[in-house]
Amino acid sequence: MFTRPAPKSAKAQVKFLLTRAKGSTNAVAECLGVSRRTVERYRSGKLTSPQKRLQAALVEETESDWQPQVRAQARAQAATSRG
Repeated sequence: MFTRPAPKSAKAQVKFLLTRAKGSTNAVAECLGVSRRTVERYRSGKLTSPQKRLQAALVEETESDWQPQVRAQARAQAATSRG
């Protein structure tokens, strides 16, 4: 089953995690181990290149949430289409 690639930029990853956390910057900050203000800076684009520890946390969290969501959408679409 083909899936879309996960977001690559820090801003896109933070945006995705915020979507999954229903906009809660506190929840995303706690998950990543950074301050709420840091999450807001990445969301706004003021910060663009995270440190290695934060980059690893962003990739890990994004990929763990990304693939199940994309696969579920693909399965739902396949179940409703005629083949």
